[in-house]
Amino acid sequence: QNWTLVRKVKKKILTYNGLKNNSELKFDYNPAWEEVRLDSASVRNDAQLQKISAEEQNLMDAAWVAAAPRYPGAKTLVVSLPGVKLGSVIEYQYSKTVRAYPFFSVQLPFQGFDPVETRELRISLPQKFKLQWSVYQDGFLRLRDRLRGQNIIHQSRSLGSREIHTWSCGPQPAVARERDLPLRQAFLPTVAANLGGWDEYREQLLKALSFAAQGSKETLLLVQSIRRQPEERRLLAVRNHIERAVRRAGPVFSALPWYCMSPASTTWTDGYGHSADRAALYYSVLQELGYNPEFVLTASSPQDPRMEKFFLRHPAPEHFSAVLVRVETAAGEVWFNDLDQYSRLGSSSCHGCHAMRLRTGKFFRVELASEARTRTRRVVTLNMMPGGAAEITLNSLFSGEDFAARNKFYSQLPPEERRRHYQSLIAALSQSAQASSELSTDFDSYPGVERYTAMVQDFATLEDDFCYFEFPFSLQGLLRLWGSERKEPYFLSDSRPQELEISIRLPSDYREMVFCPEDFHWQSPGKDSWVRIRRQKTDSTGVLRFRLEAEISPEVFTAQDYPVLQDLEKQLSHPANRTILLRKR
Repeated sequence: QNWTLVRKVKKKILTYNGLKNNSELKFDYNPAWEEVRLDSASVRNDAQLQKISAEEQNLMDAAWVAAAPRYPGAKTLVVSLPGVKLGSVIEYQYSKTVRAYPFFSVQLPFQGFDPVETRELRISLPQKFKLQWSVYQDGFLRLRDRLRGQNIIHQSRSLGSREIHTWSCGPQPAVARERDLPLRQAFLPTVAANLGGWDEYREQLLKALSFAAQGSKETLLLVQSIRRQPEERRLLAVRNHIERAVRRAGPVFSALPWYCMSPASTTWTDGYGHSADRAALYYSVLQELGYNPEFVLTASSPQDPRMEKFFLRHPAPEHFSAVLVRVETAAGEVWFNDLDQYSRLGSSSCHGCHAMRLRTGKFFRVELASEARTRTRRVVTLNMMPGGAAEITLNSLFSGEDFAARNKFYSQLPPEERRRHYQSLIAALSQSAQASSELSTDFDSYPGVERYTAMVQDFATLEDDFCYFEFPFSLQGLLRLWGSERKEPYFLSDSRPQELEISIRLPSDYREMVFCPEDFHWQSPGKDSWVRIRRQKTDSTGVLRFRLEAEISPEVFTAQDYPVLQDLEKQLSHPANRTILLRKR
């Protein structure tokens, strides 16, 4: 679809921060299917009016252009506004013409970080087209307890053969600049409109990918070399060959027209490609080997289920940022094109992400087998000794993305850097800690293992007839909230599950328990996230065992519910949840 966007902005500079943020204008576009033109720009200071000149406009390449010269280079038009200071009134208008875009889509919040006097969106289109649109006065999450201005008003009229839709609103207060905000469409007054949708998008993309995945002489040589491998190792060989030879480069695949997609042979020969080109190469090789691969579009990260429903109703090409390739085997699903050769085959970075099967158009959430999910399990053994010393053994087990990251880290680590890294691990336990063993790592097996032992002479504090000490590791810092107050919703994004087991062999002269962490359980209002601390039963009175677990899922908390997270953070940070107090018997 083709259209022209015309945007006109009039803004007054009231603060120093506004001065820094508005002294320069930047417009990103790709000439392959977009044209940007600055129609006018001026700065007014009282009676003085300064207009923009050609010398104050510069055209720059996007950051990725040098690394991926095969693709049409994206540009950034940089405009330096003259004479901007406090009290200046900036006024500019630019036009952006788009050609051959998959479909028309706009999602415009009418409230932002700057206060708004008036805002208007006008869409003019031929009457033969049926525009799908919705107005969300409180965002699609319908959060009515936050501060906003006037309602958005819609009007429509016919002018000749065209239909004109207009949405407008009056004053809107500024949104508080806080961290971890949800999508703006989720909580701000928003207009969402589109022509076309996922069905047309899926068909166009599938056609382009299928054409790019056609076999060639170059890829046939790769297929022949893989066929020499035992059948049980072929999928691993495909992954390793492509990940070692073809780097990730270029823009997000949806930022280019479909005709810019490269044949699989070109991607293989050039040694780089964006997500869609690499997916076409994987598909081509897997199909030649006799497998039945399929293309899957995935979002960049897990989201609140209500956000997924919003994008189902209001499509946006940028919602799906990656193309993966999935193969069904007797052992389960195998995913390609997101993790490198250091990962375990079958793992993926997209667990819990919104996805769509290109072949059928079915939407679903990626669910990996439990052993393939990202997780770090830490097993800590404390052997307490008389006098307050302790021998600490940490055994860490890495799965999923954590396995890939640690495997890559240790595989590329020179001996001297490995020695220094081990020193930092020991120092993190205590400044007085001394290594009692070598750093042992094993990533030839799964899950990957990192193991070491240290002696800390002053681990416990002895006073009168009491001995007390803290866990060397805990769930403190799990949330890392920012700010004691909240005006806007908080998005609790997905984090890796936490699993910590602590086994303590008590000193022979201190066996009477005075105080230890109590059992604790927390569950989020949406019941998707939970935290648990438990003391486990043991066969000996001289041994304590605790299990600390956390599972955090994407969830939006209103400002009124934010204290629930603060209470959890205080609970996890409290010394009572990591301190042991013993009395001499």
